Amino acid sequence: MDGDVAVAELSDESSFYGDDSDDEVGRLEDLVARYNPYEYWELIYPYSLNTIRRKALNVKKREEEEEKKKMTDTSVQEVEIYPPRGRIPSHTNDSVKAEDEDTNMMDISSECNAKRTSSQTATGLTPSNTPADAVGPWIYVSAPGQRLRQADTARLVTDGTRALHRFENDKAALQLQRDRAATGSKQAATRALLLRRQELERELFALARLTGVVSGKWMLFITADRVDEVWAVVAEATARGELGFGAKVATDDGQGRARLVAIYTHDHEDREDVARVLRQMVELGLVKREESPIYYKIDAFTHLEIMANNPWGLKASRFSSRDVLRDAR
Repeated sequence: MDGDVAVAELSDESSFYGDDSDDEVGRLEDLVARYNPYEYWELIYPYSLNTIRRKALNVKKREEEEEKKKMTDTSVQEVEIYPPRGRIPSHTNDSVKAEDEDTNMMDISSECNAKRTSSQTATGLTPSNTPADAVGPWIYVSAPGQRLRQADTARLVTDGTRALHRFENDKAALQLQRDRAATGSKQAATRALLLRRQELERELFALARLTGVVSGKWMLFITADRVDEVWAVVAEATARGELGFGAKVATDDGQGRARLVAIYTHDHEDREDVARVLRQMVELGLVKREESPIYYKIDAFTHLEIMANNPWGLKASRFSSRDVLRDAR
């Protein structure tokens, strides 16, 4: 057939390199030899805008899927176990293990006011025998008269992740500077790293304010055998408007772990309200002044997956009950 080229007429390299230039062949093979995939996947890909954007979109998609499940789950139509949209944050990152600071597994004594282990609470459900695979990981209760508050969680995650990555780069540079410094000169780099970490914390707090993600929660970690009693007190007090704007408790995931009970306030910078809720928890017997403290964590840090012993050296919790109660005296 006219125009056909015999196989013998083609060089071994022509179809791959495009021409027979030895220089071009050498250049391309040198590029292949020097290519380092680690540089891309470790130093470029995590900081790419597309990567950051995709992570933020995944968070948004996950939240939308959770909301859709809440609306379609026929097994929970008779009782409100999920919060009205926009009221109580729904965090898949809230751990039911004592991960944040030195939060202890708590065994609340029977001195709780309104003490009882009845199967009826303000939500109509008891966490001890409510399976997570049937209704989801949390049971919620809202205080009366709550209004919707707008929050841009996707932007918080996107911009917050960038801030954390910038800190990681600065931290690496400062640590290298410290390692190379003479023995008597290492303190300057150490102090610079401390100041940079404080700057990161202020940046994240400012971002939380800008995006409206300013709520937070007091966290109780309760032994499984006492969780119904404690949740009854929390749920009923919340429903009466005596605690925060909402609360949630972990359902039974079948692993026998301590259960997280979270009691929410609208604004972590409203120290008066944060302290008021804590004092009421003391009145209800949920917190004991003389025992191990509990901790308050802001929701922005939960969305950014800032846990205890995080790589940025940030304090995962905002307040401890011991400090707040001491300052309130």
